[in-house]
Amino acid sequence: MSDLDVIAAIASREEPSAASVAAIEPLAVSSDERFDRAAQLMATQGVTHLVVVDGADGHPIGVLSSLDLVAVYAASSRAWARHSVHE
Repeated sequence: MSDLDVIAAIASREEPSAASVAAIEPLAVSSDERFDRAAQLMATQGVTHLVVVDGADGHPIGVLSSLDLVAVYAASSRAWARHSVHE
């Protein structure tokens, strides 16, 4: 469940459960994917979070947020696109 899911649930004024508002098919990105591709995926799909999966076995290892991308960009604006998601 993302922050946007919570906001939508609050706005609906219903009493939803986590399961009723969570993304059914969350988007995932491999741990060795480049940051610029992850950012592009977020932008085209209109999401702020991606599940990060191990590049070798596909198991989830974390969550990448748009704030994570901003932090990397702010720290190194010239070279940020060369970072992989796992770094």
